[in-house]
Amino acid sequence: MKPYIVCTILLFSFVCLAQTEETDVMPRDITATVVNAQTGFAIESVHVINLYQVVGTITNQEGKF
Repeated sequence: MKPYIVCTILLFSFVCLAQTEETDVMPRDITATVVNAQTGFAIESVHVINLYQVVGTITNQEGKF
């Protein structure tokens, strides 16, 4: 009976620790250029969206964001 209790407590502890979220993540600025794969030229007015934070932007005339 005692090993079952120990296993249950350990399992519960691992589940609780796995559910914690890291809240100290600093936001980062990402810069890049969107280019056509075939021609290598920059593409303007492309919508770039980060689905994890639900934010986005549009590339400029040089394909940069």
